[in-house]
Amino acid sequence: MVALTLNSSTGFRLPNGAVRSTDVAWVRRDRIETLNSAPDKFLPLCPDFVIELRSANDSLGILRIVNQPDSLMGETILPDFVLVLNWLWKN
Repeated sequence: MVALTLNSSTGFRLPNGAVRSTDVAWVRRDRIETLNSAPDKFLPLCPDFVIELRSANDSLGILRIVNQPDSLMGETILPDFVLVLNWLWKN
């Protein structure tokens, strides 16, 4: 599976009409290639995998929180992806 890595400049127009921009997102290349026209700044789909960093104005009530993980894995979406984070928590 080939996925495109997209940065915070890319937005997503979700099926419910909401528009979201993530810090980092991956979308399978085959999903982007099936779009009927060249997308503008907002892709009309949900990303397959997202990394979102909490901003100062984000509400904790709406976030799924992972406190100081050693690593994050792409699971079945990005099976070879591992983001090592344990170095961030060392003093």
